[in-house]
Amino acid sequence: MGPPFSASNKYAIIRLGLHNDNFDFIAELFFGQATAKLNFDWGRGLSSYVEGEVRGRDNALGVAARLGVTYAFH
Repeated sequence: MGPPFSASNKYAIIRLGLHNDNFDFIAELFFGQATAKLNFDWGRGLSSYVEGEVRGRDNALGVAARLGVTYAFH
């Protein structure tokens, strides 16, 4: 089992450009993601976790949550 708490984030800014004699077009796109996870060890082979995630870009946002339980037979 991993550490009791973990978190990460990722992001990127992409700059696109197009040049013509009549106009200049420049667009910036933003992408991002952040995650966090809590691990619980209940003893006797039983553990669980709760994980959350938020990701998005300029005009969209998404969220997710995960729950998990693990039992290890000894």
